[in-house]
Order: sequence, then C-alpha cells, then structure tokens
Amino acid sequence: MVSTWEIFSFIITNFVKYGRDYLISKYVTYENIPAKYYC
Repeated sequence: MVSTWEIFSFIITNFVKYGRDYLISKYVTYENIPAKYYC
C-alpha cells in the first residue's frame, strides 16, 4: 500500500510542475506576472 506521504509528495510535485506552467500560460499576456510565478 502506498503511504500518505508518497501520495502527498506526488500531488505536490505535479501541482508545482503543471500548476506553474498553467499560470504562466494563463497570464503570459501580462507584463511581469509570468516572472513572478516562475520563481
């Protein structure tokens, strides 16, 4: 059985990876905003 920590860490990793890309693509038309989310 997969531990809670493994599930949590998997969700966080994917949220950071895809969530950041989504925010960048969503706000890419506005100046400076993509740079803030990229860091």
